Amino acid sequence: MPALEAPPGAAAAFVPTVAPVGYWDAVWRRLRRDKFAVVGGAYVIFVLLTLFAVAPIASHLLGHGPNTAFARGANINRTPVPPWTHVPLTELPIGPIEPGTGHTLFILGGDGSLGRDEFLRLLYGGQVSLEIALGATLIAVGLGLLLGTFAGYFGGWTDAAVSRVTEFTMGFPVLLLLIVLGTTISDRFAANIVLEASISFLGLGIRLPTASWGNMLSTNWGTLLQLGPGQAVFIKGWTSTWTTVLPVVAVGSTVLAVAAFGEGLRRALDPRSAQ
Repeated sequence: MPALEAPPGAAAAFVPTVAPVGYWDAVWRRLRRDKFAVVGGAYVIFVLLTLFAVAPIASHLLGHGPNTAFARGANINRTPVPPWTHVPLTELPIGPIEPGTGHTLFILGGDGSLGRDEFLRLLYGGQVSLEIALGATLIAVGLGLLLGTFAGYFGGWTDAAVSRVTEFTMGFPVLLLLIVLGTTISDRFAANIVLEASISFLGLGIRLPTASWGNMLSTNWGTLLQLGPGQAVFIKGWTSTWTTVLPVVAVGSTVLAVAAFGEGLRRALDPRSAQ
């Protein structure tokens, strides 16, 4: 029996039409496949919400700010009180506790010998560090776009001059420059979270009592070790170690998350750069 043949044009009617994938749709698909970038981006969003939304709410509920010092926020030997400690609302200088004095909660304990809230200082210090990093990044991007536009439009000696200035800037020891600027222009100059932490650790960044992750690390670093009888070095209580570990974890985890998301976004925008 002869095979039945489809009428001309019938096959074309059954061919499904596929809409072309747009550029941004392709970028989003590539970004979603990068698990490290997705986790990094989610963590960055979590950090931003915690620092800028939770911090003021927590301060309101606890009834004090990050710079408030409490007489009972540190132990008699001036080590910080442990996490989840109810502290009487008696501010420095140290004095007797009045009858009926209220209490506040130190969720992560004290920050050191001054008896301030480590939890609130960690949140508000993160705000300062990220604001500096974001502001410096926006300035750098703005200057880069402006100089790049001039170099591309005029070309010639303008392009060469901009290129030489850019190469000099990229090769200059930025930390040294920030140290010099820190002695003259107070707490303006930082390029990113790591640089802010570095210069604040050296005592040239954000000035106390304003908290940042860098100066929190600098303030608490000396509480890890102390000299005992016969000049023997020993580790102090775990609460002193805790106040040093917290800013280290905050800086390290945030920097890793931003780097993972930024690298994934770069590969998503330009797949050829990953080859």
